Amino acid sequence: MSNYIDESLASLAVVSNLTNQMWINEINSDGQEFNYDSQDIYRAHLELVYSLNFNEKIKSDSTTFFKDLADKNMPYILKRNVELYESFSNIFDSYDRTKLQIDFFRKMSKSDKNDDELSIQIMQFTELMDREEYIKSDFYKDFGFLTTNFHYYIYQFNKKLLKDFESNFENYSKYNSEFIFVNKIELFPMEIILKIHQETNNEVFENIKITNFYDELNFFHSVKKIKIKPKQNNKVYFIIHKLSGLINDKKMKNSWIDVILHNFQLKKSHYLSKCTAVREIDSLRGFVKNIDKIFNSETK
Repeated sequence: MSNYIDESLASLAVVSNLTNQMWINEINSDGQEFNYDSQDIYRAHLELVYSLNFNEKIKSDSTTFFKDLADKNMPYILKRNVELYESFSNIFDSYDRTKLQIDFFRKMSKSDKNDDELSIQIMQFTELMDREEYIKSDFYKDFGFLTTNFHYYIYQFNKKLLKDFESNFENYSKYNSEFIFVNKIELFPMEIILKIHQETNNEVFENIKITNFYDELNFFHSVKKIKIKPKQNNKVYFIIHKLSGLINDKKMKNSWIDVILHNFQLKKSHYLSKCTAVREIDSLRGFVKNIDKIFNSETK
């Protein structure tokens, strides 16, 4: 890794500009240009991002290439990517990444099974591993990464790096690989998860086993089985808000909120504005009372 921040940023500028061009091609083709190679490049983009630590870099002399790169080129590239995502996230978020994974798995395994059969085969394999084991597995390196919405995480990183440029890295902190959020510590005890499950299963969420519900909310595995029923988002925002209050570590709390919202395909802006909205809805007073009761008993 380079000893100078300008060289690190130069590498990042190259891959960020490539990402920008690929996003434009995807937009112009209505998503048809998105494929396995796209995901592989976006994964490499984020791997570079998470390898950088600007706290350990020495800012080069102002007469070097860094000045133009930092003051003009890099912020411009980052801003373009942020604007592209915010304008066309409906295209990027609509990609069927699971289908991409199934098709590539079929190709590499030379299977003649249909999508449903391969989906079950993939799930049976991934369910046997905890989240950390899965992220480190050959399966993830070859196939698992394909279901990740790298567009979203690149966008989040670009926004954060833009702020760092504006502050001259004054409040800089190393970027976390949230898309592989690995957790080994129980965030929420089974007792409280069981009560939430009893209150919400087949009502707020589609039918799901309590063990899967517990594992997914604690991020103990990587299989996404929790499905929100139609018109239940406000209740889910409230549940997320209440659960996050049990996480004392601020960094862990914020990471959990970001990743669970992304897993549920919910926008953070909606969460921030609606996480307690159910308290103002008369028809949901019973739901709010029951959820509050669960958490009040937990904190006593």
